[in-house]
Amino acid sequence: MQGFFSDNTSGVERPLTSIPGIYLSRDSLEESSILNSRELLVFILESIQDGVSILDIDMRVRYVNSSIKRWYSNKEQIVGRKCFEIYHNRSSPCEKCPVLRTMESKKSEVEIVPYQTHSVTDGWQELFSIPIFNKSDELISLLEYVRDISLQRFVEHKLISVLDRLDSIETRNDLLTSLLRRTEEEKDELEKTITGNMERYVKPSLEYLKRHTDEKDVEFVEGLIKEIMNPVTKKHSSVLDDLTSREIQIAEFIREGKTSKEIAEILSVSKKTVDFHRANIRKKLSIKDNSMNLRSYLLSHQ
Repeated sequence: MQGFFSDNTSGVERPLTSIPGIYLSRDSLEESSILNSRELLVFILESIQDGVSILDIDMRVRYVNSSIKRWYSNKEQIVGRKCFEIYHNRSSPCEKCPVLRTMESKKSEVEIVPYQTHSVTDGWQELFSIPIFNKSDELISLLEYVRDISLQRFVEHKLISVLDRLDSIETRNDLLTSLLRRTEEEKDELEKTITGNMERYVKPSLEYLKRHTDEKDVEFVEGLIKEIMNPVTKKHSSVLDDLTSREIQIAEFIREGKTSKEIAEILSVSKKTVDFHRANIRKKLSIKDNSMNLRSYLLSHQ
């Protein structure tokens, strides 16, 4: 193999994106011999922008293309030295060496390995090891094809990082949703407890006071309690949502069958004020039919 690739075909150092021209000798210009030309093969290898090496079965480098020479331009000599010495600064083969696997399996192998070179930023390479056989099917050398996948690995790493963050956000959202649901459940439970305590303790006490004290004073206190409890329990009908707290209080008295005069006495306001609130209630509830009884409407929308 050493005599196959002559030293004078390597050419000068070229930029990464340049493709060298292919020059054929006069003898190889005939159509029948172009594809069998050694010069054509060499120039094809030199044109490849990925790294290409050819190794003997003892892992000594016998040929490298221009990309390898550029990547390892700090090395004084590449050809004739062990591949692991040149490419990885090691005294023995790498633990996951695809070349060793190829020599054992007689098949192509691939491995992703880190790299450090003089002219290229440290990164990752995808290394293909391909066996070369003679006519007797004996392994006589190996071709190493090296592709730089640093950008691909960087993008994959960033993508994984983004996906991890999305998973974290989704987890936090699920937790927040669960906490909000629990808060709503606790709120509902609190409202049920307050309503239950009202029915169990407050209302019986108010009924007792009505029988033994001034009923109008007790009804005034009862109206205040209802006004206080409405924002907490939210048990009033949805049709009353647009009413003010005073209008809701008067609407509750109307439900109970109290007249405007009775409500005025309970709230210590004039009957005219109560009638004004009654008119506003009818307007906000869109009761346009004057024959519609307000109490009947409120009872039907409890």
